Amino acid sequence: MDKLFKMNFFIFIVFLFLSEICVLSAQTMDSGLRQELDEIKQNQRAIQKELSEIKALLSRLITPQPSPQQPPPQVNIKGIEFDIGDNPVITVRVR
Repeated sequence: MDKLFKMNFFIFIVFLFLSEICVLSAQTMDSGLRQELDEIKQNQRAIQKELSEIKALLSRLITPQPSPQQPPPQVNIKGIEFDIGDNPVITVRVR
């Protein structure tokens, strides 16, 4: 009976030891996963910021910019003769 008790006690101690190792291992893995998750979140924020900047740049490129309106150039055609062939034309005098 003494040997059986010692064997059971030994198995119990080994079981407790292995249980503690599992708990510590899980806690270590948990903290490692949290750290990885934090890094992923930081990377995601950086990517979102870059995408927002790219979107703003593209928006500025796509949006037509108002160009300054310039009046058409004035052309003086007084005294210039035009040859229009046999086409009928209304004659207008320019003063």
